Amino acid sequence: QLLTAKLDFSVSGFTTWVRPTETRPQVTLRELMERLQNHPGVQWVAAVSDKAGIQITVEDHQSGSEEDYPRTSYQGVTPDYFRAMGIPMLQGRTFTESDAYETSRVAIITESLARRCFPNVDPIGRRIYPGRLNPNEVAQPDRWTSQSLWTSIVGVAADVRDLSLNPEVESNIYVPYWQFPMQTPTLLVRTAGKPSSLAAAVHTEVKSLNKNLPAPKVQTMNERLSDIVAQPRFQTLLLTLFGLLTLVLVTAGIYGVVSYSVAQRTQEIGVRMALGAQSRDVLKLVVGQGMKLALIGMGVGLIGAFILTRLMENLLFGVSATDPVTFAVVASFLGAVALLACYIPARRAMKVDPMVALRCE
Repeated sequence: QLLTAKLDFSVSGFTTWVRPTETRPQVTLRELMERLQNHPGVQWVAAVSDKAGIQITVEDHQSGSEEDYPRTSYQGVTPDYFRAMGIPMLQGRTFTESDAYETSRVAIITESLARRCFPNVDPIGRRIYPGRLNPNEVAQPDRWTSQSLWTSIVGVAADVRDLSLNPEVESNIYVPYWQFPMQTPTLLVRTAGKPSSLAAAVHTEVKSLNKNLPAPKVQTMNERLSDIVAQPRFQTLLLTLFGLLTLVLVTAGIYGVVSYSVAQRTQEIGVRMALGAQSRDVLKLVVGQGMKLALIGMGVGLIGAFILTRLMENLLFGVSATDPVTFAVVASFLGAVALLACYIPARRAMKVDPMVALRCE
């Protein structure tokens, strides 16, 4: 069970950074994580920065070709991040508290990025540069510590998928959070019990450390997923309501047309029955003619749907725009509705008294 809390240190009065190693937000975050780790039921506490897109340079692959500068995501994480998120390490080591700002730059990359940048080669110990470094261009050192920005890969983590209804594998670079501290980290708390029970504790601990800090936005992972699907869920609800309304109108339309046709042909039906037509013959006549029109309409509708559903692909999840099973189920359902709409007037036609119909004629 995972609890997330979005923190904001940017308005806490600690926005003046003399050096990143001396920032008070780092101290506040460390203290907060230590306090939460001591709460009953807490297994792991970690922090992660927001994702940033970046283009990297792979050492010894600076040919100037665009393929040699992969684009990937970039995140700062604390040492327990992988345990809190349940991401297994496939090679190398995870981060430690000794991976601080003054030490050499290190990183953990995902499996997909390792295959892309280091095919058939062990990536551990290889180096990457955060940015595009053209051939013969000299890498600039960090302005605070004069450390080289060339980053050594110390581990390979399993791939993860993004939080969406159509999750895709993301290539990612993880760096120690304390080497790249941010003022708006997300706190992650893995618990043995219900994570919502710790929400009040997070608020209390944040305010006890610094009353000027804004209240964090605390959510369980299920709540975050619910927020992500909120808009698609609303759109799906609207489409469902419009679909049901359309179904009601179609049913009423078919019933009305067939019923009107039966009323107009009452005398004809009476004559047929007077000449020996059975009730089942009348039923077959009325239902057959009504279903013929319905099937023609369904055929035209299916062709139109096959073309137009391609425009709705971004609203479809777990099913293709031309899924044959969906088309078959919908066509069968509409056929059943049309049959019912034809059957009711047909039943009334079967009860026509030939003598009454002829008398009216």
